[in-house]
Amino acid sequence: MIINSRSDKILIVYWLDHPSQLDVPLFRYLTSDSGVDLLVIYCSSPGRDLLPEDKEIERKPIWDFGLFEGYSYITIGSSFIDGLRSVIKYSNKNNNFFGIMAGTNKPAFLGVIVGSLICKADIMVRYDSTLNYITGTPSIRQKLKKYLLPLFLSQITYLGYTGKWARAYLENYGATERQLFWFPYTIDNQMFEDAIRQAGPLKEKLRNEMMININAMVFLVIAKFNVREAPMDAIKAFNLMNDPNTSLIVVGDGPQMSEIRELVAENVNENIHLVGYVSYSNLPKYYASADVFIHPAHNECWGASVNEAMVCELPVIAADMVGAAADLVSHGVNGYIYPHGDINSLCGFMKQCVTNRTNLPVMGRHSKNMMDAWGAMTTSQRLINFIIECTGA
Repeated sequence: MIINSRSDKILIVYWLDHPSQLDVPLFRYLTSDSGVDLLVIYCSSPGRDLLPEDKEIERKPIWDFGLFEGYSYITIGSSFIDGLRSVIKYSNKNNNFFGIMAGTNKPAFLGVIVGSLICKADIMVRYDSTLNYITGTPSIRQKLKKYLLPLFLSQITYLGYTGKWARAYLENYGATERQLFWFPYTIDNQMFEDAIRQAGPLKEKLRNEMMININAMVFLVIAKFNVREAPMDAIKAFNLMNDPNTSLIVVGDGPQMSEIRELVAENVNENIHLVGYVSYSNLPKYYASADVFIHPAHNECWGASVNEAMVCELPVIAADMVGAAADLVSHGVNGYIYPHGDINSLCGFMKQCVTNRTNLPVMGRHSKNMMDAWGAMTTSQRLINFIIECTGA
């Protein structure tokens, strides 16, 4: 659907590959602002599914809410020319034009960059890349990147960074203070708050369904079952803790499923509950059933489940390679950070949570209080204010 933009409104055009739970809430809040016209452009090959399979779990995610509802969008091709034409078309449509692009990994995105230079249009590229993330990029490409990326970034008007690690990445390649805008990954805080409010009173029922004692200390992991997100680390730490008054809920799916089932069976631990893949709308009931959230990933640029857990007032134990932990987890205040892969260290912090159980609600409230600044609604307003300042709208 193509929107008709009045000249006194800000026209925000947002290019990306496909929708996700981290994008759509922001789109809806931007659309709800009377001073903004938003058009989302999906750069996709003709006939390609806009909700592709997640290769890491070998299945399509179940985003069981309207990913294409509440905002205006169109789909164009994924070629360089498609991107070039689109930015020329819409940047000439409104004097208060502002373009945003999620990444640079498609020919269409490069077309948008070139088009913005031709039209002298303001464009922001949103980055989540970090220096910590292990990509497996060949060394020759890394060397080329060292010299070419600074030249590329210097041609982009603004650079959005999702967190402190992404900012460090951009600064490492020459980004200036004038270019940078804090553009975090966000979830719909209100949706999770409403869902947890409904699920909270059902906590006993939810635990009974999983045969978990209402008085048990419950740890929760929501992860892709692969080496990168390392749910096996949490299972091994839980087995090492060997506390019959605790339980571990593990939500997820992926190539390690069989291996994980074997590990649980070998230890004959009835307090480990593998619930499989869960649709997005059903996640809050697992957060409501838990006392502490664990994110054990060995390699993670961000980790939106940390946002979700904190909105649901949970303390978080996270590995030091989880980007979200660097920004959101204050060690000893609302959770703990441990060296990734260190099973003994993770087990130690789990034991600490058991020992200091009465303090967990206080830590959870610290989590919740931090998340106000990281929600989609707050980010939407900050972005609009930034655009107004940049464009003089």
